[in-house]
Amino acid sequence: MEKQFLTFVVAKENYGLEISHVREIIEYGEITHLPLLPPYIRGVISLRGTPVPVVELGVLFGEEAAAITRYSCIIITEVFYNNKPIILGILVDAVNEVITLAEKDMEPRPEIDIRTKTDYILGMTRLDKKFIVMLDMEKVLQAEQLDAIFALHRQVQGEETATKVN
Repeated sequence: MEKQFLTFVVAKENYGLEISHVREIIEYGEITHLPLLPPYIRGVISLRGTPVPVVELGVLFGEEAAAITRYSCIIITEVFYNNKPIILGILVDAVNEVITLAEKDMEPRPEIDIRTKTDYILGMTRLDKKFIVMLDMEKVLQAEQLDAIFALHRQVQGEETATKVN
């Protein structure tokens, strides 16, 4: 069985996301910063009039906030939290390409030790001499991070609804 993955770069590392989880890719644009957000939430964008939280994947992975370049973009994806979909933007340094992988082409995730969480890695593959780490976005974000994003999502959606009603 083959799957397609969108590959992208964050903090000089290559990652992939199953294409079925990618709704669209947009250019980096105006992000509204909100006070008191966790550092990995860059702010919110307006996607066709709907506010969408943007997660900076590099910061979530423990890196410094990325400098925005002409290659920076936002991958719009959907994750589920308590069986409810959340539309989420993921800020990445650059998008590369879509690759097709058979199961036999994917190496299993590394088992480092029992204290190191690696269940967010679906597997890995080689491209040239570098690995591409295939991510499971549902597991990249931990429960407390999803709590913060869901609360922000509800807040900005509620404000949007209130604005449309008035």
